[in-house]
Amino acid sequence: MRTALLAAAALLLGLASCKSDKQEAALQNGQCDTYVGVSVRFPASEMRALPDDHNKLDGEWQGRDVIKKIKVYVATTSNGATTINSDQFTEANFGGINNGILAPNLAVEAKSGDQVKVYVVINDVNNKVTSILDQKANNGATFDEEFKKAVATVAAIADVAKYDAEKDIVLMTNEKAPVDMTIAPNVSKEDAIGGKANRVEVRVSRVASRAIVTVDDEAVKTIKVERSFTDAEGATTKSTTATVTVKDIMYQVTGSALQFNVLEDRKNWKVAAPVYDFAPTSSTWAALATEATGKMLFSDAGDYQKALIKANNELANVKEALGKETFSKFVLPVTHAKGKYMKGNSTMFEIKATFTVDKIDGVAPTGTDAQTVYLGLSDGKFYSTKEKAEAMDVNATGTSEKKQSAKEYKNGEMYYYIWLNPDVPYEDLTKTISESPTVRNQVYHAHITGFGEMGVADKDEVKPDEPLETKKTHLSVQLQVLPWTIHSYKVNLVNRY
Repeated sequence: MRTALLAAAALLLGLASCKSDKQEAALQNGQCDTYVGVSVRFPASEMRALPDDHNKLDGEWQGRDVIKKIKVYVATTSNGATTINSDQFTEANFGGINNGILAPNLAVEAKSGDQVKVYVVINDVNNKVTSILDQKANNGATFDEEFKKAVATVAAIADVAKYDAEKDIVLMTNEKAPVDMTIAPNVSKEDAIGGKANRVEVRVSRVASRAIVTVDDEAVKTIKVERSFTDAEGATTKSTTATVTVKDIMYQVTGSALQFNVLEDRKNWKVAAPVYDFAPTSSTWAALATEATGKMLFSDAGDYQKALIKANNELANVKEALGKETFSKFVLPVTHAKGKYMKGNSTMFEIKATFTVDKIDGVAPTGTDAQTVYLGLSDGKFYSTKEKAEAMDVNATGTSEKKQSAKEYKNGEMYYYIWLNPDVPYEDLTKTISESPTVRNQVYHAHITGFGEMGVADKDEVKPDEPLETKKTHLSVQLQVLPWTIHSYKVNLVNRY
């Protein structure tokens, strides 16, 4: 169950007909005849049709949110006219947090027969949403429609979601469009606070998704580099040409949107149009960074973080990992029309692993530290220089004949890329990954269980203007989607990009 967060009826101090400084007079002349309260809560568990709701897992995570700011807009319609009032609060304005509940301690007088809608913005510490809504509040007749179509922009995900002092500060808004509630007469203060009547309920959701990677404590961290050889008689055999040992598994998350809908589109699941319609033409990630300016961000300000070790991707272990990580990887949601997902317009985990090899130039290395090596793409052996690798000769010089291509792995580093929410199981190689939608208030989790083959040496081996899957390189992964609700799928990741 998602934890309820109740905000006080004090949030309704702006009700048009009964302003707090005139309440006593209003009660005397009959303008106010009842009380109203407001509850603001995280959405309860529900079966909701996310866009192709992949990998659904029963369960959810309460989170570790801290409440910094609460701003409430109240639309009051009386005698056909709508007015907008707003107030801003902090946690200190209420009865304190108890078991995840911010309890109300006030109710306000109101006029029965009026209609109210309530819009809530929480933790907008950089005023990305409230700056928009404040400008729209002067026109009560259009405020509702303006709220539904409002799009906020950020320079970085930290503008709306960040980890701070062991807590997450995440911007939240109405989960659904508010609806009018007609104020009933003769409701006591106690009943309004207690929710027996005249309570306007607003569910909020976080505008961002979060992403996390863990590594299985029994993950196979060796890679057998294999090649097939045909002898003079035409017989083909496969043999191991090198053994790679993987260590220091790090990750970052790239491909966050830089624009988001203030109110989530829960019908078509379209994100802000510039992101939803973005179809990259760049063949390099450097060029993409320019092409995607203002739409998507393909860098991670938090840089790489070490993946936590967990026994498996069962719910309890994932929740524990989420609580123990001393950082948070947030992204703003990204969706596209079917058939429009590409490497350069989808959100991804970027895994960086350091490795050592059993032989370089045909002999065991003298040290245990990772070092720059060159992999012969034909013979599957590692060399200390590009010239030796290309010549298949440990004694080669710059003038030696080139007999194969070679791949440079700088500082013994390689990379893997995992889409946050792929539409097919990673281990099912009979199906092609074609989409990877991410929506707000979800947790996307990848659990690495092993490494099936070498990763890429450079990100530009992955072309941003291509479809999500074009084949080929390996990692064994289990993936999980938790919405601050939970989804899960297992993956035998084989460099499906």
